[in-house]
Formats: sequence, structure tokens, C-alpha cells
Amino acid sequence: MQKEMQILGTAGYEVKDLPSDWIAACDDWRQAVELCMDKSVVAYTREQWAAKLDMTPATLSGILRKSGKRKRNLDPGYFSLIQQIAGNHAMDQFFRMETAGQLNCQSRRSRLDQLKEEVERLEAEEKSNQSLMWG
Repeated sequence: MQKEMQILGTAGYEVKDLPSDWIAACDDWRQAVELCMDKSVVAYTREQWAAKLDMTPATLSGILRKSGKRKRNLDPGYFSLIQQIAGNHAMDQFFRMETAGQLNCQSRRSRLDQLKEEVERLEAEEKSNQSLMWG
């Protein structure tokens, strides 16, 4: 019942997509959750968000924390609720873009992998040339 009441607070707003470049800048789902909350049609503090999600501020902080021994995960059922309250589809967009390989962090990783392969190829070529010279 409380979750239904939380959604009613933003019932007059249409849930919209955020600009894709904002989503592409997210390195992980936690950043997508934070972006979703930060770009909410109604500004809420983290304490207000925690209350709306029926959790303590410490639990919400633990979920959004990227590292540490108290790192927690978010129940997938909350993704939809957060988006409904926030009035945007940031997390859905993030998962679609992640699946399609469209996140900035994925293209950086891809470029790094390409450079590593190039270095390996050049090293192998250099070894081959040395063995021809001395062989």
C-alpha cells in the first residue's frame, strides 16, 4: 500500500526518457539509479528517497555504494518503482544501452582491448623479425 501511495505523488507526470548521452556516461547500474533519482521531476533528498522506498538512509547508501564490505544490491522490483516516482526511465535506458554496447565505459574498454591486441601483434611481429635476423 505504501509503495502505491508513493507513486501517486507523481501520478500527474508522464514517465519520460532522459538524454541518451546522460545514460551513456553511467559506468554501472548504481550510477543509473543515482541519475534517475537526481533527475526526478520532483526533487527529493536521499533521506526522502529512502523513506519513499521504505528503507533506511543507511540501506540506500549501502545500495548506491560502489565498493566496501557493506555493499548491497537493489532488489530488481525497486527499479520500476524508482522510475515511476522519478518520472524517468533512466534504469531501463541504461540496461538497454548496456546490452547494445552503447555505454561510454564499454567503448573505452573496447578501445583498450584493441590497443592491447595491437601491442601483442607488434610484439609477436618483432619476435618474428628478430628470429629471422638471428635464425
